[in-house]
Amino acid sequence: MIPENSGDDGESNLAADVAISEQREYEKINEILNTLPSDVRRAFLMHRREELAYDKIAAQMNISTTKVEALITEAMKVIRTKLL
Repeated sequence: MIPENSGDDGESNLAADVAISEQREYEKINEILNTLPSDVRRAFLMHRREELAYDKIAAQMNISTTKVEALITEAMKVIRTKLL
């Protein structure tokens, strides 16, 4: 006798696939971040992971908010380019 399929297997597999894909993307982004110049990486991580505003980052790094914006923009360009 074949057991009835509860229908959850497909959803579970999909959730697992999504989790694996997200983990791979996270690892790839970390690899890319490690290639960035230290000031670019630091500004990006302060903004994205620590959720600091540009003015707070500028104060901690002793640079202008315009420079913070430029550093984060540079990080995003590199990440987008290398992820594609």
